[in-house]
Amino acid sequence: MLHQTIQEAKDAEDYLRHCEALGYESLSDEEMARLRADRQQLIERFGKPFKNQYGWASELFDQNENPNFRELEELAGHGTHASSLRMGEPQGACWSEGSGIKCAPPGTILSDAGGPDQLGIG
Repeated sequence: MLHQTIQEAKDAEDYLRHCEALGYESLSDEEMARLRADRQQLIERFGKPFKNQYGWASELFDQNENPNFRELEELAGHGTHASSLRMGEPQGACWSEGSGIKCAPPGTILSDAGGPDQLGIG
């Protein structure tokens, strides 16, 4: 996933801020320059919101460039994540498609069926 590069650059910046105090070796200037350049290329490609923690999902939200986990969870709904509301109920498999999320009926195993296209639900 391309967004991993954003997180790696953030982690490297955090490490750089604290490595000396912890007695760890610093990252090289070349490595930091590469991480920063890779991060910047992705921001230019996908837009400013991509730099945020859940920026990869910003297109799913109107007027929200910085969604948080709770908002993603609400978008996914109770059928996607276990909760006391759905405990013990069969869950359908879900996948992203375009700017939305589609789900197969409960009990459907997409890998056994050949995926959503083979089921006529893709």
